[in-house]
Amino acid sequence: MIDQQTANRAYPLPHPDNMMDEDVTRIKDSFEKIDLDVNDLYETTTSLSTDITGYTQNAQSGTYLHALSTGSGAAYEVSLSPVPTALTA
Repeated sequence: MIDQQTANRAYPLPHPDNMMDEDVTRIKDSFEKIDLDVNDLYETTTSLSTDITGYTQNAQSGTYLHALSTGSGAAYEVSLSPVPTALTA
């Protein structure tokens, strides 16, 4: 319902059909953004899943070796098992 304050505006009220068209466009744009975000998330999740599989296989095959260190500052020591036959930079 148009009240006196609304009728005194210096600009015309938007037509209801235009408002609905604008809402539909805004909703459509929002769904397209959600769709893009979901696709990006799916691609990231698939990539992470592939990475985790690779890391797991490398860890199980012994590709990754680790040892706990002792010491502090610039003097750390580790005991590796098995002991490497040669060290490379």
